[in-house]
Amino acid sequence: MAATEREEGMMSCLSELLLFNSDAFEWKDLTINIGDGQSALQDVQVPDGASGFTYRHSDHVDSATRNRFIYWRSSKDTLELIEDSLDGNLCGNAVRIHMQGSVILPTVTVHETHANVIILVTTVNSVLRLVFPHPSRMQRVDQYASDCTISSIFADISIASIQDPANLYTLDQTGSHHHEIHTSSSCLTNEGEALFAMTTRKGSIILVKLTAIGLGGIVSQRELSQPLGMSRLLSGLVPSVFRGGQDSTDAALSVCMHSLGQDTFIISVCKDHFLRIWSCKNQECIVSSSLLDFIPDKSDIHDAVATGHIIKKAYGSDNKHLILGVYLDFPDRCQFMLVQFLQQNGKYQLKKLASLYSPKDTLVDFCLSEQHVWTVWTSGAETIAKYTDLKGGWKTVSLSVNPTPEVLFPPFLESREVYLQEIFDSGRFCLQSIARALNICQRSIDGHITETNLNPNVLRKDVIAAIENEIKHRFGGGEMDQNEYCEIQQQTWSNFYTCCHQYHEVANKPVGIFVDINTQMPVLIKKNVVSVLRPCDILEEVYLNPEQCSMVKLEEFTQMQDEHTLSQDLITISKILKLIQQRISCQDIASFEHNLFHQEQADILVEQIADSILVGISEQQGISQSEITNEISQAILNFVDPIKAILLILNMLDLTDENLENSMMDENGLDATDQMLCGNLFKSDTALYLQAATLGRIAENRLHFCRDLLILQCMIQRLGMQAGISLDTLEKLQRECVPRTSMLVHSYFAVWSFSRAKATQVHSNTVESNQRQMAALEISTTQHTAGQRVLSRCQTILELFLSGVGGQQIRTKLVQTGCLSPAKCTFWTSVFPLAVNSLLRLVWPNSPNFLLAEYLVAQCQFHQLQEYLRLLSPWCKWNVSSRKFIQGQCYLNSAEPYKALDCFQQAAHRIADENFMLHKLLMTEQMDGQHLDTLYYLKVIRLFEQFCYPDLVIMLANIALSVGEEDDTNIPILWCKVFKHHLELGNNEQAYAAMTANTDPERRNDCLRQFVVVLCETGQIKQLCKFPYIDLHDEVVNIIESRARSVDLKTHNYYDFLYAFHTFRGNYRKAGRTMYEYGMRLGQEVIGEKALQQQAKCYLAAMNSLRLVDTDYAWIVKPVCIEPNRQDMIGASPKRNSDGEDKITQGKRQVEVIELDQIEKEYLLVTARLQYIKHSTDPASATGPTLSAHETVSLLVSVGLFDVAVTVCQTFKLSLQSILEGLTLRCVRLSLSGDVEPYSWEWLSANEVTHLQTTKDQSPADLAWRMLRSYLEKFDQVGDHRHYRWVVHKLLSLGYHIPNWLFNSYKSLDTAEFLHLLISFDKLLAACLLVIEYIDAVLGKGPEFFKLGEAMNASSGSICLPYLAIDHLCKALHEVQSDPELVEAYHMLVDKLDHYQEKARRISEDRIAIATQMQIGGLPYRGGATPMYS
Repeated sequence: MAATEREEGMMSCLSELLLFNSDAFEWKDLTINIGDGQSALQDVQVPDGASGFTYRHSDHVDSATRNRFIYWRSSKDTLELIEDSLDGNLCGNAVRIHMQGSVILPTVTVHETHANVIILVTTVNSVLRLVFPHPSRMQRVDQYASDCTISSIFADISIASIQDPANLYTLDQTGSHHHEIHTSSSCLTNEGEALFAMTTRKGSIILVKLTAIGLGGIVSQRELSQPLGMSRLLSGLVPSVFRGGQDSTDAALSVCMHSLGQDTFIISVCKDHFLRIWSCKNQECIVSSSLLDFIPDKSDIHDAVATGHIIKKAYGSDNKHLILGVYLDFPDRCQFMLVQFLQQNGKYQLKKLASLYSPKDTLVDFCLSEQHVWTVWTSGAETIAKYTDLKGGWKTVSLSVNPTPEVLFPPFLESREVYLQEIFDSGRFCLQSIARALNICQRSIDGHITETNLNPNVLRKDVIAAIENEIKHRFGGGEMDQNEYCEIQQQTWSNFYTCCHQYHEVANKPVGIFVDINTQMPVLIKKNVVSVLRPCDILEEVYLNPEQCSMVKLEEFTQMQDEHTLSQDLITISKILKLIQQRISCQDIASFEHNLFHQEQADILVEQIADSILVGISEQQGISQSEITNEISQAILNFVDPIKAILLILNMLDLTDENLENSMMDENGLDATDQMLCGNLFKSDTALYLQAATLGRIAENRLHFCRDLLILQCMIQRLGMQAGISLDTLEKLQRECVPRTSMLVHSYFAVWSFSRAKATQVHSNTVESNQRQMAALEISTTQHTAGQRVLSRCQTILELFLSGVGGQQIRTKLVQTGCLSPAKCTFWTSVFPLAVNSLLRLVWPNSPNFLLAEYLVAQCQFHQLQEYLRLLSPWCKWNVSSRKFIQGQCYLNSAEPYKALDCFQQAAHRIADENFMLHKLLMTEQMDGQHLDTLYYLKVIRLFEQFCYPDLVIMLANIALSVGEEDDTNIPILWCKVFKHHLELGNNEQAYAAMTANTDPERRNDCLRQFVVVLCETGQIKQLCKFPYIDLHDEVVNIIESRARSVDLKTHNYYDFLYAFHTFRGNYRKAGRTMYEYGMRLGQEVIGEKALQQQAKCYLAAMNSLRLVDTDYAWIVKPVCIEPNRQDMIGASPKRNSDGEDKITQGKRQVEVIELDQIEKEYLLVTARLQYIKHSTDPASATGPTLSAHETVSLLVSVGLFDVAVTVCQTFKLSLQSILEGLTLRCVRLSLSGDVEPYSWEWLSANEVTHLQTTKDQSPADLAWRMLRSYLEKFDQVGDHRHYRWVVHKLLSLGYHIPNWLFNSYKSLDTAEFLHLLISFDKLLAACLLVIEYIDAVLGKGPEFFKLGEAMNASSGSICLPYLAIDHLCKALHEVQSDPELVEAYHMLVDKLDHYQEKARRISEDRIAIATQMQIGGLPYRGGATPMYS
């Protein structure tokens, strides 16, 4: 699109937007030294300067430089360079260069090549070339990071790059070459050379050339001047008054440069009103033309002194034709002369294009395009910005109004609150101004606030602290009256506000202006801030500048609206509204907005304002009532059809659209190309601020428009017939216009108020809580959040919305409407207004669109959203239920649950009528009202559960139960909610009632399970047992059993309750089974003494229960393998094998019957182990699995608990061998240790020794032997003397002598076995003596010692002699010849045997003889003593 075509589409009305984005810049400060001191600074006074640069392809949709621009400021020795973009945040984009020893001339130029961006800087004594990479050679615009950040071209600037000799040159000021530089210009040639033209007061031009980058850094300096003859001729022709002292008459006041072909031209406007053009190639002046020749009426300005002429250049639509704009400053007039620089027939000529007369104010700066001239002026302390086309007719820009020096106080507000809102929240002051005012306030305090990288929250706290310190300082720490304190507080804050206001006026002083000729964005550069001039729509133009709103434009607009006859009525309305603006007071405006904030009706409020305008204010201003009434009445009489005109305006103001699809865009409908084109459009912080601020300004202007329009309608009603209005018109006005206008007042007030609200940085805990809430509501937050956004500065709510789903919706709509389809776009004049209009429709209250509230809830902006919803509640009829629901969420997050409950109840009335409630919250297509109610209340209940309000959950569930039908599938869920939270509150009876009322068996069982578990865990066993459990008894038992078997016994114990449950109902057999199972599991799963004690109690309880049962039924079933209920396995510890793998639960069950005596045996083993643990010193004695009887006996013997061991052996019918051997061992040890074995009395006292007839002087060894003797005597049986054998065998194996009592006892009980043991252990002498003694006893010498009864004779019974053992003994003794004692014993034994055999032979013979005689005599033989051998 050609520049001319683009500019023809420019809006005729512009409004200023202050852009405080420099507050967020992270400045990089660089300092370099130029020159030899401060002499240049002392002699040269150079004004501050500013301008900007836009890239060649800034209007290309797919360009890396789209919506990207550079602007600069110069002041004394400081140059500020800022690069900004509307499509992404630039990192390292602000550079401040300090050139010590020089002063920067305000003629910085920026040039663009394919590879670089080159900035040429001129100072009074040097030239500087700054070289930066071109954005197209850096990261592409579609490769922004997730936070839309990309590196600026200034990111890598350094002092070394600035001081490169190839780019920095200091002028030669030595000798005759000293020059006093007045102004300058610079350009980049087609060959890449940097040319600097600096004019001197003597009329010469210093030309400095830096070679192209990378060509060796050769610098040349030349001086261009008029030939001497020509200079004298001109000086003779020009009056002496014009020459003025030492300055030459042809000295240039302003200069610019232009490259054309192989030559570069220096174009200057001089003091003699001549326009001179120099050829750098030929180094001569090729054109010298008087500008007075282009002025028809020039007779009175021939002798005028030229001091303020300025020249600027622009290019034509083909970027080839050079257009020169010259501002001519004459004493009596000022005008702009536009001429074209042409080359015809080999000659250079100037062609006049236009002559534009300008206001007689002080020009600050102007810029030029092909069709427009943009200017900024000052008139006293007032700033004026105007622009015009080549046809003339200046149009004034609506600049932002400076804050008033005085602050109006709303009633009942503290001064600190009011001033903080005006200073920080109104958006009228930049942070630098506040910081500077704070530094003034803190002069008495040791502290200083830097004016860069300011944090608004920190600055706010510092201001409050400083004011409080100032108040304390003024009182000196003494006591003060409240009224006195309020007065001093107000004065202190007022002084600080005044200081901020003064610094703001300085910061708001204009310095320069430039326009992006591609995107048509004008930028006004000020001392510390930057502002852009945005296009206004027709409504704003009618309201803000009615005198500039032409009839032709209104007629075109009304024709577009198919209302051809209303243009005159619109002009009439705009004039009356202008009268109302002039008459309404600031107090009335503040009061009106204050009352709107407190939800009063707008149509009632304007009645007071209308009356004050017609009566009260008029008298105060010295205007009679009849005069103002006649003025307004006369204007009203000019109406053709006022109702129609007002309705037309209302239709334009009212953005209500009942079709949701018109305001909601589907992002999935975009292809990859469209998404790439619009992905980052207007996404930077600057663009977000501009969109939000523009919306706020539009809303504010439209609010005032609607307010004044409502006042006009009220005046029409007041004047009535006096203004020529018919009754029918008045009635129609009251019926159709006033209510609708009042609604629009409230709507725009809500949007305007919301646009000023600041976003809050949210803590991570709040974010996590909110995500849990969204999950509970089953609302996906992906499209709304895309991650919580960190506020890089003090963003507004609208900026936050635009950075998320709001911006996505707008970009999608821009693509779908086709405004980004052309390769080139005037983004500022065409696309940006569409984006703001789309934003306004997204946030419009009277719309089915609810995206804004959804997004703010997802971003945890509860306080701001709550305030916004409060403003809508009295009058907005859209999304009533949705707003109440969201408001309830806000109350919940503000810890106001009862207010939230009230909102949620109110939101239930129109669920089926609203898209958010039906499709996003409930996510159902079912339209049954009662079903929707129960589903809705379930969602709300889940939300309350996130905040732990069980009492309110119960209330909500009861409400839902009251409205739901019996066949509703959500009713059982609601009963579960009632049950759960009654149980949580400890209302067991109510929980039980809710559980039994649940008709769903599965959910009822779930509740029953939870009921049992909770009461068991809280120790309410008695209460749990008392409930009747009608039709639920088996379920209760199954639940408790399953739960008991699935949980860890160390943390939970359900067996006690189950035992009590069965005992309470008299089922003792099941009670015994329960406790037996508990004890059995304790032995298998839990280790430690306490577990064993508990196990013993369990077995004891089981035995007691079974003893209460009939003996025929005193048995239980022992489950060997149990598969627990999987629902009860939740939270239970998994069972694994030694390899760490989960054990596979077997489904097969094996059953074993356990009787009472078996339980008693297991109880005995447990108690025995407990006694062992008590006497054991081993720390691992309480660990390990359940012990068998054999293992238990062994452990008991090891600690000396022989009595207990004997009991175990007798109970389980085990051998006593280990006991006797263990006791024997202890006896031997005690005997060998000399009765000094430690702990001997302890284990002895642990056994029953009272019956052993102990004495005081008895040793432990004696007592132990007595104990052993008592065991042998107690357990010895006739014919079974193995206990003696075990003891004797143990003694012999230990090599210990056999005590006499044991020797005598054993030989009398079993001589043969005793002899065999002696021989086996090589006790040959003892064996020999035993045999000899035994033979003597047989022969009649002491038979009572062997319990033989009588000696061997012919009439005695049979006597056994262990001849086999004796034979082995003799053989063994015969083989031992080395021991004389054994040899002697051997001979004694042989002799004794011979004697025995001889006597035995005789007795045998005698018995034979007697038997023979008896046979002869016929008498039977009775038998006698016959020797027997064994």
